[in-house]
Amino acid sequence: MTRKLFIVILLLYCGQSIKAQFNYPATKTVDSFSTWHNVTVKDPYRWLEDLNNPEVVSWFKAQANFTDSVLNKLPYANTLFNEMDKLNVALPELKFDVRRIGNSIFYNQTKTGEGKMKIYRQFDNSSSPQVIASSEMWGENYSLSSSYEFDPSEKYIAIYANEGGKEINEVKITALQKTKCYPIG
Repeated sequence: MTRKLFIVILLLYCGQSIKAQFNYPATKTVDSFSTWHNVTVKDPYRWLEDLNNPEVVSWFKAQANFTDSVLNKLPYANTLFNEMDKLNVALPELKFDVRRIGNSIFYNQTKTGEGKMKIYRQFDNSSSPQVIASSEMWGENYSLSSSYEFDPSEKYIAIYANEGGKEINEVKITALQKTKCYPIG
């Protein structure tokens, strides 16, 4: 009985000391909600989506400063970071989401040293693939999503990208016979 009581007291003490371990920067909440299909969803942190708002920028800076202050206290953090960086450069150039359409193979790939994924097309009779989509199609601050879709007739491809980490993707439609993008509207 005394052993069980000792364990319970020890757990309560540990729980209290863990709770007070970090003093995180404050995050405000707002009354924000959306209604979809008669279901109301509250989103008290929606204000953080406006990356041009100076208040949001200062919140991100406070979070980054807090994170840096914690990470800078860790022993061997720089050694670990440098080792991870070496391993990242040494990764093989993997192809993924590979699909065959007609006499072509489509795939996603991030080449070593480039840092951003691109979508490639390689014809059966060609040894060199062609880039059919890259983040530059949208702009400087965009990243391709890892998914792309073909229409049922296999004449067009829908390519997805998002801007600066936003949750909603933008789409461009490209004819497979030409490398011309069509506006969506």
